[in-house]
Amino acid sequence: MPATISATSVWSTFVQLEAEIADHQEMLAQQQRQLATLTSQDMAPSSAGRPADVIETGSRATALRVLVLQQQTVLGEYHASLREEFQFFVAVAQDAALRDALTVAAIQTPAAAAVNVDLGAVVSELQQQRAATAAASAVPVEAIVRQISLVARPPRFLAPVGGVVSQGFGPTNLAMEPSIMFQGVTYAHFHTGIDIMNVLDSPIAAAAAGQVTFAGSDRDASGHLVGYGNYVVVAHGGGYMTVYGHLDKVLVATGQVVGAGEEIGLLGSSGWSTGPHLHFAIRLKGIFVDPETLLGSAVRP
Repeated sequence: MPATISATSVWSTFVQLEAEIADHQEMLAQQQRQLATLTSQDMAPSSAGRPADVIETGSRATALRVLVLQQQTVLGEYHASLREEFQFFVAVAQDAALRDALTVAAIQTPAAAAVNVDLGAVVSELQQQRAATAAASAVPVEAIVRQISLVARPPRFLAPVGGVVSQGFGPTNLAMEPSIMFQGVTYAHFHTGIDIMNVLDSPIAAAAAGQVTFAGSDRDASGHLVGYGNYVVVAHGGGYMTVYGHLDKVLVATGQVVGAGEEIGLLGSSGWSTGPHLHFAIRLKGIFVDPETLLGSAVRP
């Protein structure tokens, strides 16, 4: 990716990046098919019903080792391409001229409709990172007093709402999820929390005591709700924060101190959502944590 991107080159840069990613994906798929073929040949008996002879088996083993090494090389290049793509979207998201140029080009190219989804996901993720920074550095005296015993250890998180987990934490094929690096691995799309399904306007509770560091909405230039739609971020001390996305209504204000189990919003389907549910995320000092590891059986899988 060029060190600098101009409004005139933003589309060609994007096309080049996506072509590289597509090429790597095709190469990986082809190598995976070859690996499957070689593995099945290793397991197949000869026409006489006996294992394949030593020479043939040795040749296949050598070919298998070479193919695995080639796949590791391509996988490294693929992850590098994903990182470049993410850096590209970050650069565009932070520059209004680039953002407008890419959006116009995407509108003029019907096959590139997903561009705005990817760009919007990165914009939303950057907003979440800013909220995470604020949560880690601005824990109020009132909240600390109310949960002094929690600062030295993880808060005892309560389920913010009952229901069924419709999407878990981790890598996903959903295009609306952002590309991120998690535990040293870059993923094209990664779900940074869990989605809990329940009926519209079910009350959403704070998972632990803390202070609201953000209560508002993700909106695009036209004022439409995007990303997490209406959402709330709460800081809990010790570097922990929680995110409550896609709310139908926000019932708290930024700066407000809330207790564990206190109602902070109503479950909805605002922003990029396919139906009523809560997107619930937990971060520790800005790092994503699987909420189900801290909630235990509080929500049904």
